[in-house]
Amino acid sequence: MPCCGPCALSHGAETECPLYVVLSALWEEDDLTSCGFCTRLLFDPSMLIPLVKQLEAQCRVTRHPGTDDERKAFITLNRAGWALQKEAPEIARCLLDRTGVDPTELAGTSKRIIQIRDNLEEKAPADRPRQPRGL
Repeated sequence: MPCCGPCALSHGAETECPLYVVLSALWEEDDLTSCGFCTRLLFDPSMLIPLVKQLEAQCRVTRHPGTDDERKAFITLNRAGWALQKEAPEIARCLLDRTGVDPTELAGTSKRIIQIRDNLEEKAPADRPRQPRGL
């Protein structure tokens, strides 16, 4: 059962959490380029674009070309996207409840995942480009 129904984020469990992550990042720093977004969240563009399109269809974000380089697409919250920030604590609580994990445990798990990612990056072959650290 989706927990973000009242705020219309819900498109099934597979997308409501990533949509929340995208919105959270924009609440922290609005008007990000697609490339900057992927770098910040360690998202692949093929994952980001469908999420942005969903938020765009919900009239929560807009995409616009850069003024100095039209190849750069910027993602910006609009009024509806900013208004949803009021519901953020409830959405986060609901998503956390669905994990079935105690919040203190989850914080430790997050730290372990970041450590594993960092270890993998350190041991990456020299010819493979390193991923930027955004978490």
